[in-house]
Amino acid sequence: EHFMLPYNRKIWARDIRRVSCEWTSQRVAAPKGAEEKFDTKGGERKPLQAGTMVSYPKRGGFQAIFVAMAGHVPALELGQEVVEVDPSRKTARTASGMEVSWNRLVSTMPIPDLLEITAGVPVELKEVASRLEFMSLSLLLMTVNDPLVDAPQRIYSADADVPPHKIAFNHTSSTELRARPVHGIMCEISYSDEKPMLPREELEDRTIRFLAEDAKVIPSADSVVWTDVVDVKYAYPVYTHERPAILQKVREYLGPLGITTIGRFGGWDYVNSDKCINMGIEHARVLDTQTPVPHSIGG
Repeated sequence: EHFMLPYNRKIWARDIRRVSCEWTSQRVAAPKGAEEKFDTKGGERKPLQAGTMVSYPKRGGFQAIFVAMAGHVPALELGQEVVEVDPSRKTARTASGMEVSWNRLVSTMPIPDLLEITAGVPVELKEVASRLEFMSLSLLLMTVNDPLVDAPQRIYSADADVPPHKIAFNHTSSTELRARPVHGIMCEISYSDEKPMLPREELEDRTIRFLAEDAKVIPSADSVVWTDVVDVKYAYPVYTHERPAILQKVREYLGPLGITTIGRFGGWDYVNSDKCINMGIEHARVLDTQTPVPHSIGG
């Protein structure tokens, strides 16, 4: 009544009667005293707790994780948009005209987008996949010209009058960032056809006022020296009641063609980057015991 229902209405940006409870196992805090573990062999998360520790790269932001990994990936092609997949020829073509042959194709592209560019996919299957629901985000980014010494790691707000449902202070997870004189704040604001996005000026004004006057995390509105808004179309997959049946139909069609879909929107799973990395590693090990793979194409 006070948090769970209003927060979920706010974050999912739709009638939550369409949302199943399947996603909650890794997202809702465990009972007090329950031990949090992470099974490194399988990459399985246990329910989070209030005291869960989060680390952040010292330098380079979140992308530093993937920059470091990229150095170990052979034949990596960056900046290539896959625009056509031909299962009969076992090829993938990019917008630049590059053609890649494959034996097994691994895609992290959002499922409806993959089906649209894959030759021979029945219209009926595309229509079924189009019923997979997702939530979009506007990311409000800001720089504060004051060190936020007492900032929390995250703020989760169920208040309908506060635009963001989640506000992140990543410097609190990094000694390198914490020592800097200027700190950044990232705010997530969900939107959909059922919950339209606010005009940018109102979005910024209401969020900054909340941070300064209500949360008292920043000294004043004048402390904010830079803002930007980034639109993220595919942000969170929505666990509707028909999601499992839709995914089964998609996999039954793509599997025999040699195409596997994994990741947040390839698998339509509400998983974080650590889990996605583990998925990729485990799937690579499986492929390594099967047919050699020249390239794995992700979305």
